[in-house]
Amino acid sequence: MADSKSGRIKKDAWRRQSNKPSKLYHLGDNMQQQLKEQVLRQLSDEPIKREDLSRRLGVSDRGVREAIARLREQGIPICSNSDNKGYWLARNEAEINHTIKEYRARAFKMLKVAKALENSFTEVSGNDSENGAL
Repeated sequence: MADSKSGRIKKDAWRRQSNKPSKLYHLGDNMQQQLKEQVLRQLSDEPIKREDLSRRLGVSDRGVREAIARLREQGIPICSNSDNKGYWLARNEAEINHTIKEYRARAFKMLKVAKALENSFTEVSGNDSENGAL
């Protein structure tokens, strides 16, 4: 797959061979908007798994996740949970509050990991927060 003259990977050849749908971040603004609209049309008050959305829309799993994230950033009340049931539009405030609670729990876990990594870096290198720690 490498170009013998320049050593670069031929991205078009990789895309053809990989048989994977394109990712949202590779799409232009108009196509991103279209994907968000398509994802939103697929959602209802019944859960749909990300894999099913990906298959139905012909986009990558990552593309679906990114589209859901952008829709949530716009205030669309899309729920999910750690039971891996899928995504759905909130039917009530309790459902959206449950999703918010899970997001906060994940964020807290990530902060704990960041702190542990920060402490390990400080211990190993002798550096403190002034020298690159979080």
